[in-house]
Amino acid sequence: MPIRLLLLLACLWGFQELPVRGETAAGPAVSAAGAGGLRHDLKPTFWVRGMPDAIQTNSYTCGVAVFQAVAQYFDHWGYQETYARELGATPEDGTHPAALLAGFRRLGLTATLEEGLTIEALERHLRAGTVVIVDYQAWNGKPAGKDYSTEWEDGHYSILIGFNDTMLFLEDPSTLGTVGYLTRDDFRRRWHDYEVEDGKRREYRQMAIFVRGPSRRQPHFTPID
Repeated sequence: MPIRLLLLLACLWGFQELPVRGETAAGPAVSAAGAGGLRHDLKPTFWVRGMPDAIQTNSYTCGVAVFQAVAQYFDHWGYQETYARELGATPEDGTHPAALLAGFRRLGLTATLEEGLTIEALERHLRAGTVVIVDYQAWNGKPAGKDYSTEWEDGHYSILIGFNDTMLFLEDPSTLGTVGYLTRDDFRRRWHDYEVEDGKRREYRQMAIFVRGPSRRQPHFTPID
């Protein structure tokens, strides 16, 4: 086959995989790691396209990375280092959800926090075009015997970007270039965290932060200055 035709086909294939700005739709099947190859349960039935892939720069800035990704999604650019200072992220406490709310509002976005939610409620918000940030337990580093239903010391922020009947798909700031996933049941067991507020423990159960903004999104192509 002529090389020009090969290049043309390669380009066309690549452009077919580009997400449409602001579009939500069923997503591509995700290939799980390992020899098992493609898993059909990793096929989202609903998928948020265009959410930037951000990775936290250290162990306590998952909230900062999530903030950067959502801000960029709404076409607000910034460094994580700057956001970490503005959000008051610390090695001891990470990023307080109230700081995330205030940060999004400074950008002119609408941000609210709700507790006692269900997964079905998260899905309704996602279908309505709302960005959904969740706070749950993850990455405790234990090789075995993990029981996240009783774990409270490994709170982690992620962005819900897709789902199907059995799985939730997450833009996880602990990973880069791949999509995180949990079964719905596993997520329910993990879906809690706490903060220290005025010297007292404040528990957050089934909590999410909802962010809404203008339809303007980060463009797929940007001229280099």
